Order: sequence, then C-alpha cells, then structure tokens
Amino acid sequence: AGVAKQRVEDSGQAGLGAEVDDVVTAASVVIGKYPAVDPARVGFIGWSHGGLITLLAIFRYPTTFHAAAALVPVTNLFHRLARKGVE
Repeated sequence: AGVAKQRVEDSGQAGLGAEVDDVVTAASVVIGKYPAVDPARVGFIGWSHGGLITLLAIFRYPTTFHAAAALVPVTNLFHRLARKGVE
C-alpha cells in the first residue's frame, strides 16, 4: 500500500471549467496507466485557487474522488476581488 502523486499545474487562465476537467482527466490517466492505483482510493488536495478547484471537482464529479481537502479555498471570488483587487 503505497502512495502515488500527480500534480496538475493550472495557470488559472483557461477558466474554472477547464481546470476542473484537467484534474479529472489527470486522475483518469493515472488510474488507467498505473494498475497499482486503486480507483476507490483516489483523493484530491488543493490550496487557495486549487482549493476552489478541489471543491468544484468533488461536487461535479462525486464518484471520481473519494477524499478531498480544500485548504484555504477561495470560495467567494467576488468578495476576494472586491477586497484585494486583481493582481
């Protein structure tokens, strides 16, 4: 029982829908390519913008990820932009 890790780096330029699809595709590729990866034990973690992607992914694809951690997710983008502006 080991651990496999796949990092998906999104710039945020493609849009949230594309980023969520990228993560789901990456999980499917890893599951298909490595037979040792148990599809029933696939999890997902994201920080900040990645936390938002984590939340969207688990709600849109509830059967793909069996564990998730959204760390410091940007859950209200309008509020965040109003307070911090566009960087």
